[in-house]
Amino acid sequence: MRLLREHIPEVIGLTAILVAVIVFLPPFGKNVDRERMISGYCLSNVKQMGLALTMYSQDYDDRLPAGATWMGCINPYLKNERVFRCPALLGDDRNRFGYAFYSDLSEVNLSSVKAPANVWMVYDSTELEWNRSDSITSFPDPGRHQRFNSVGFANGHAKFLRPDAPIGRLRPAEQ
Repeated sequence: MRLLREHIPEVIGLTAILVAVIVFLPPFGKNVDRERMISGYCLSNVKQMGLALTMYSQDYDDRLPAGATWMGCINPYLKNERVFRCPALLGDDRNRFGYAFYSDLSEVNLSSVKAPANVWMVYDSTELEWNRSDSITSFPDPGRHQRFNSVGFANGHAKFLRPDAPIGRLRPAEQ
């Protein structure tokens, strides 16, 4: 009995820690799951836009759309306009999109791109307006999705990259 009384503060302390773990950790876990879900949607959006750009080019003699109109041009190839909106930026403002098209690919013949698996085509952008196009100057740092950003490549694949990843630009001969 005496031994039990000596260890009561330790038992109470351990019980408090266990209660805290049980009560407070599940919400953190849910946020991580929510972030992963949002990141997955964003990567899916970028992949769908990349495929729509490829389909557009196939319908227009292998030419990609002009940078100033790229979203409008590929909209008919997508089932849902929500694809143009990064899920990490959702809110009341319907004029926030969060993706950009690599401007050096504007009206370029897609089959002329050397090493398309390395050339960025669509990516997360700090510029949020419709039809944003730039020379990969608006890539978010820090990354929008758990320190990463979504990037779609000219060959149709998409993946997450860190903001300090080498930028996949066209070589001068391809422009």
